[in-house]
Amino acid sequence: MVESFMSIAGACALASDESFMSFIEEDDRVISCSDIEEGDCFITVKCNNVAALEDFTNELKQKYNILTVGHNIMLKPVTGVA
Repeated sequence: MVESFMSIAGACALASDESFMSFIEEDDRVISCSDIEEGDCFITVKCNNVAALEDFTNELKQKYNILTVGHNIMLKPVTGVA
């Protein structure tokens, strides 16, 4: 499992876009969203793996013409593996 704290540059312009807000609020991969301030939005996303996180990022960028997304990735350790 991979969690990423994502910063979405320029998201304040999307705050009035109902489809963007619905996407963020309804997508199961998004586990939290901060207030949109000073042009950026911060969301926490949980995906099965890094490839799925990359797919989510690309989907977000393509749907809403977002140019810059930053990640702080937190990998969940696998327990019980020798």
